[in-house]
Amino acid sequence: MMRFLFILLFYFCSGIPAYSEDNPFPQWFTPELAKLKTMEEFIRIQKKSSENVFYHIQKIEIKEIMYNVGSNVFEGNIVFTSKECSKKTFVVMWFADACDDQECPLMVIGETLCEDKESD
Repeated sequence: MMRFLFILLFYFCSGIPAYSEDNPFPQWFTPELAKLKTMEEFIRIQKKSSENVFYHIQKIEIKEIMYNVGSNVFEGNIVFTSKECSKKTFVVMWFADACDDQECPLMVIGETLCEDKESD
């Protein structure tokens, strides 16, 4: 229950870009939904990979980008810190071409390498 409340609180406190009518993604797949799905996937993967580890999320962003092959993409980034790492970024993507009326599959790109605390 606390996790759900945290997600809602974070969602309402952070800025989300407006949805465009000419967006190639299905109308139901909004930047807001992409942001929530990014957070859900981050929690799911972190829960699997380690136990009793707390993360400080610094930033969550969703941006729409176009690759050189003409494919529109939503990219979700979560910048976070932990005891062992001063800054890491978790990255997921959704490709507009892979979406249909009922589903838009998520592709986990992964996490960046840890940056040294001294380099901040």
